[in-house]
Amino acid sequence: MLTALIWIVALVFPKAGLNVGDVPLTVASVVVMVYGAFHFVYPGYPPRRRDESRRFTRVHLGLGWILILSLVANLGSLDTVDLTTWLLLVGSPLAFHAGLRTKNTKRVLVVVLGSTAVVGFYGLAQNLFGVSETAVPGLTHIYGEDLIRNNPIRTASGTLKSPSFYHNGNLAAAFLLSGLGFALFASRVDRRLRGLAVLALLGAVIGVAVSLARAGALGFVVAALIALSPRYRPPWIASRAAGVASVLFVAAGAMLLGYILTGSTTFLVERYVFESLDDPTAAGRTDGYAAWWSDLTSQSFFEFFRSVIFGDWSINPVEDQLEGIPAIVASYGVFGLMAMVALVAVPFRMIREALGSEGTVYWFGLAATAAMWLIDNTFLFPPTLMTWFLLAGLTVQISIDKAATQRPDLNEHKGSSANTPAELRSRSSRLDEVSAS
Repeated sequence: MLTALIWIVALVFPKAGLNVGDVPLTVASVVVMVYGAFHFVYPGYPPRRRDESRRFTRVHLGLGWILILSLVANLGSLDTVDLTTWLLLVGSPLAFHAGLRTKNTKRVLVVVLGSTAVVGFYGLAQNLFGVSETAVPGLTHIYGEDLIRNNPIRTASGTLKSPSFYHNGNLAAAFLLSGLGFALFASRVDRRLRGLAVLALLGAVIGVAVSLARAGALGFVVAALIALSPRYRPPWIASRAAGVASVLFVAAGAMLLGYILTGSTTFLVERYVFESLDDPTAAGRTDGYAAWWSDLTSQSFFEFFRSVIFGDWSINPVEDQLEGIPAIVASYGVFGLMAMVALVAVPFRMIREALGSEGTVYWFGLAATAAMWLIDNTFLFPPTLMTWFLLAGLTVQISIDKAATQRPDLNEHKGSSANTPAELRSRSSRLDEVSAS
């Protein structure tokens, strides 16, 4: 029961808290960091969990050392916000161990699905009845903060994004995309979850739509392209790709028809279509990239080398309109970017090793959220990084459990001839090894 409560606080009320000076202190960040740190040092892992935990920790330590070097190189320009962001990047991945150590994965899976539905439909309520009108200070957002004035939740046309419980539409979209992934594979874990999975799926789609987060839409497209590629897609997805495409086509057509007939979806079309076409700078991003590169190339060789390797903390990504990959390189250097990509890639590799191409469905939502980092700074603000690793750890554990109990089902879609005695003996030995954990 306590575990379920921790997950609810982390996923549904991540911004419940107050400001301590210039730094927002939330209940979720404190609880999940303690929760993750406990499982990081806890010696009671089963052998397989302990191996995966150590494997992740090795890469995490590499990122930590690189960020420490960046910290030392930028001590002269250090301020409270910089230090908070640094601690966020170093500490948030600890949540992976908490997700990996979850004992009752089905109960937590129910919590994740329910949280996705609640966050999505609360975003819809904000869209219908107003963001301020539906807010509860200290619970849905930081106490004492003006939710609209102090957060960038207006589009270029003045439309309010729906931030749900996450202060910002992009942060909400990041969680909802991860929740969408759980909704896609929930019924493969337990058929009894099918109804809740459909509710979570609806909540995720609606929530992302009213969040007006174009980075979220991009993340979904990137993940879909990867998942449908011949290298990664499971055999049964190929046979259903036409059906999925048809559903998406009908949904897009219905939205456009609603816009033409009633104008009720004007804000969606305005945001996702017209604003994107009318703004070649991508909300000022390309101007920010050009200014950063111009400043970088005007430096001396030593300054250029230092900025590229260790980053330059005198740069403010928000004020200088640096987002996505350039923001990471500017702040933490090339090796910081490489270490972060490597750490994010570890859970994907674990899932694929456990389930093969079947694992594509399991990591889809995680990939969609991670792809937002291409053009967005969502991961530099709490709680996205913490939540992502928490859900990634849970997904890895669910994948390992699935592989241990249902590995033979991976060959149910014919085209493979894995029925020879040699192949069955090989598969049996792998199952024994996994089951031993």
